[in-house]
Amino acid sequence: MESKLLIIFFILVYFKNSLFWTAIWQTKEYRLDRFLNFISTTDGQKSLFNKSFAWQLLGLIILLITEDNTDISQKILIFFLITETLYWLWLIIRKQLVKPVWTNKTMLITVLSLFLVTLIIVIKITYFPQKFYQAMIAVNLLSVLWVGLIILLIYPLTYF
Repeated sequence: MESKLLIIFFILVYFKNSLFWTAIWQTKEYRLDRFLNFISTTDGQKSLFNKSFAWQLLGLIILLITEDNTDISQKILIFFLITETLYWLWLIIRKQLVKPVWTNKTMLITVLSLFLVTLIIVIKITYFPQKFYQAMIAVNLLSVLWVGLIILLIYPLTYF
C-alpha cells in the first residue's frame, strides 16, 4: 500500500515538473535553439537548478549511500514527495503555478510524458526492482530531458 501511495505522489510531482517544462518549451515555440539559449541564461539556470533540484539531488545521494529498502530511504522519498506536493498545492492556491496554455500539442506532450514516466516505472518495477527509490528521484530529476525528448520526437508530426 505504501509503495502505491509513493508512486501516486511521484506521478503528481512529475506531472508538476512536466507542466513547467512544457510551458517553458511552449514559450520558446518548441525550438531547440531558443530553449538552449534560455538554459544558458541566469533565469534558465535558476529554473533548472532550483531548490527542488538541490533537495532531490541530496536525497538521491543519500539514497545511493544507504540501502534501497531501508526505512531511511523510504522516509527520504516520502519527505521529498510530500514536500513537493504541498509546494505544488501552494503554487496553485497562490495562482503562481507555471503551466502551458492548453492546446492539442501541449496536451499531447503532457499525455506522452506521463505515459513515458509510467512506462519507466512499470519496467523498473517489473525487471529491475532493486534501487527503486533512487530510480524514482532520478527520473524526476531528468523531467526536463523527458519532456524535451518527447517534443523533439513529435516535432516533425506537429510542425505543419
